[in-house]
Amino acid sequence: MPEDTGEPLKAAKPFAMAQSPSGWLPAPALGSDDPLVVVIVSSDFQCPVCRRVVKPVEAIARELGADVRVEFKHHALPSHPRAMDASLAAMAAHAQGRFWEYHDRLFTNQRALGPGDLEDHARSMGLDLAQWQKDFNSEARRLQIASESRASDKLGARGTPGFFINGRKQVGWGSYFGFKSMVERELTSARELLKSGTPRADVVKKRVLSNNQADGSNYVSWFIEGTPAPQ
Repeated sequence: MPEDTGEPLKAAKPFAMAQSPSGWLPAPALGSDDPLVVVIVSSDFQCPVCRRVVKPVEAIARELGADVRVEFKHHALPSHPRAMDASLAAMAAHAQGRFWEYHDRLFTNQRALGPGDLEDHARSMGLDLAQWQKDFNSEARRLQIASESRASDKLGARGTPGFFINGRKQVGWGSYFGFKSMVERELTSARELLKSGTPRADVVKKRVLSNNQADGSNYVSWFIEGTPAPQ
């Protein structure tokens, strides 16, 4: 993995989800605002392996961010009793444009995910605490996190971390170079589609449908358009 310079990455432009319910937020993202490849990270703040992949995923955005976008989707596992509250807290920070900083604090302090700890993070970051508390208690945020978790389950990524590389599923973590190779192979395919005349804005969706023929339409509906995943 390339050396971490410590320089924070700038968040990518949010992508609106055309079918999402009122109160839902666009997925937090790093990398390209106009991607050929979207890497979804389906993650749980209480999962120890999810903590291990934070820097490698960030490195993907640093190395390939001109054409690759990394999006964070919540997968709060029922077996992790503090995961849902941690996700709610991170989304409350996201509402103030500070998701990635809060995300990093949660993973750096993974044993400090109690209610008081979550509020302390918001306070120490200088967030508007009253607004953060309101967003933390938002039913819309809770429903969004639950939907994202169900979507990952239904698409076959039942464990964490899960990844979707233009819809191609990968569960668990191997190595940075193995994961980067998967992303680069998909980027090559996406560029070939672009050269064949497909408009850049349509490349990701076409590759998703090609990579995930069984569930591609559901992936598009749940993860791109924002339709709630069914119970």
